[in-house]
Amino acid sequence: MKREINTPAGVPGMHHGYLMKQGEKVKAWKQRYFVLRNRRLYYYKSAEDFTSGDLLGCISLSGLRSVSLSDAQDPKHPHALEIQTAQRTYLLSAASHAEAAEWVRILQNILKRSVCFFFFVHSKSSQLISQR
Repeated sequence: MKREINTPAGVPGMHHGYLMKQGEKVKAWKQRYFVLRNRRLYYYKSAEDFTSGDLLGCISLSGLRSVSLSDAQDPKHPHALEIQTAQRTYLLSAASHAEAAEWVRILQNILKRSVCFFFFVHSKSSQLISQR
């Protein structure tokens, strides 16, 4: 379910929309409004809460390990995606396969950039050490 909200036009790296999120301790699924910005996935109870700044939580993507469509066969959440960070594995569910695939594509791009950055920094530091 998507609803239009007032978001800054042309904000780079911003993706937003409703997803279902499975709780960490109580495994209940709740609808949340997600906003991806600056390598963080913020979530709110609703788009209106986003507009008013009433944040529920944040998933840091700096320790992102993998993102994929979930293998879990849950008939109530057939369009699930799995986000694995250094701290936790998150299960989210989209309204459609296309929407889930879009979130996965965007999050995998973040993962690819992280890996490229890591190897670039590691390569540069190795060069500096070998030059000494």
